[in-house]
Amino acid sequence: MNAQDRLSQLVAATKDPAEATQEDVLSRLFDQGHQFDFFQAVRLLEDLFAEAPGPGQGFELAQERIRFKPYDGLGFPAADVKKVSLVDDGRKPPYGEVMPTFMGLYGIDSPLPSHISNLLLNEADGESSLRDFLDIFNHRFYSLFYRSWKKYRSVSHSTSSGFCAASFQLLCLAGVDPELRDRLPVAADRLMPLAALLACPTRSTEGLIKILKIFFPQLAVEVVENVARWARISDPPGLGRGENRHTLGETAIVGRSLIDRSGMFRLVLGPVDFESYREFLPGGRKAELLHGLLRRYVPDFLKYEIQIFLKTATIPSAQLGSPDVKLGQQVWIGKPKPEVLPHVVQY
Repeated sequence: MNAQDRLSQLVAATKDPAEATQEDVLSRLFDQGHQFDFFQAVRLLEDLFAEAPGPGQGFELAQERIRFKPYDGLGFPAADVKKVSLVDDGRKPPYGEVMPTFMGLYGIDSPLPSHISNLLLNEADGESSLRDFLDIFNHRFYSLFYRSWKKYRSVSHSTSSGFCAASFQLLCLAGVDPELRDRLPVAADRLMPLAALLACPTRSTEGLIKILKIFFPQLAVEVVENVARWARISDPPGLGRGENRHTLGETAIVGRSLIDRSGMFRLVLGPVDFESYREFLPGGRKAELLHGLLRRYVPDFLKYEIQIFLKTATIPSAQLGSPDVKLGQQVWIGKPKPEVLPHVVQY
């Protein structure tokens, strides 16, 4: 079995089949390793061999599936990585081998006398005792170097198989139960950068606009506060008697609803083209994302409505009977005269 067949088996065994592009990335890593950053190359190998200890973390070297051997050339390197190989000799489990061009005990950056590198370059075929001895220390150098870089970068601890401890802490800070992250309308990893805003007990207009700008960077967003609405009274007080009596024109209410301006706001979007307009209508892809963000940030006692401004020049001709046409939302009689049309929806 060649290395490419073994790679396909490894990817199939360790990756979700839905991730169709993961094998392409790994194949490119082994074919064009010089195009990858050193740390990213090691991260990809860590993800591939997720069941094995990471670099420098195994009790024995044989337990690790990532090895480091520096490039022995004396020319000025064009990249930090010369190549990345999948080694499968049949005698032990296959492993990834990274060949850096820096910080080695031999090669262009060697701190040892130059004749050591010359000895390695002139080694006879099959003779590698000196190289193997130096690689014991090289592997440890690179392992510690990678671990020191990774230690203070929490995002580097996350893999495709799940979140690291820091990610769980950020999700908890954002008010998201990590165990229920798969049920969120928004990808959990996209909420982690918003932990500071979501953790703040005070929810403001500026905070809401910042969140929406992150998810919809090209969309014009405005918040109109204190929008009037009819608030229904579940238990009308009536006129009362004695000490509980109400005064007409002051505390007495006739009917089961009253005008309220403190419990609702309007989110104004646009102007947008027709395709974006359709996606913000109930049931659309952007509408689900927007609704999920609003439910996550807006307090439960606040109501809201969405006002979308549509560019009339982008409205296509409609045909009755088409499954994409929704009366009252996407169909107008005649050609609208204004350049933009407002449309209010509630999710």
